[in-house]
Amino acid sequence: MPHVTLEYTDNISVQVDAKEFFAGLQEVIKGFEAFRASRTKSRVIRHHEYFIDGGEPADGFVYLQIAILSGRSKEIRQELSRSALDYLVKYFAESTREKACSIAVEIREIEESTFLSMSRSNARG
Repeated sequence: MPHVTLEYTDNISVQVDAKEFFAGLQEVIKGFEAFRASRTKSRVIRHHEYFIDGGEPADGFVYLQIAILSGRSKEIRQELSRSALDYLVKYFAESTREKACSIAVEIREIEESTFLSMSRSNARG
C-alpha cells in the first residue's frame, strides 16, 4: 500500500517514463515482505520553478518519498531507503554525470489510526 511520489527538476536530462520508472521501483519494493507492492499508488511531479542553494540554473534534484503505514521496524525502513536510493542513482546516472544533481529518498510513516481509504470497483459486464 505504499504511496510513492517522485519529484524532480525539469533540467534533469533523463526523460522519466513514469510507467517504466515505477515498474522498476515496484520490483525493489516487492523485495520486502513487509509491503504489498501490488497496492502501490505512485505519482510524478516535475518542477518547472525551483531554487537550489545559490540559484544555479544547472543544479537539479531528484527526490523520492515512500509513505508507508506505521509499524515497520527502523531496520526495514532503512533497508528500503537504501534500496530505493540505489535504484534512483542507477536510473538517473546520466543526469548526475552531467550536472550537480542531488538525489534523496525519504521513507515517511503514515499513522494508521488516522489514515482512511476507500476503493471502488467499477464492475464491467
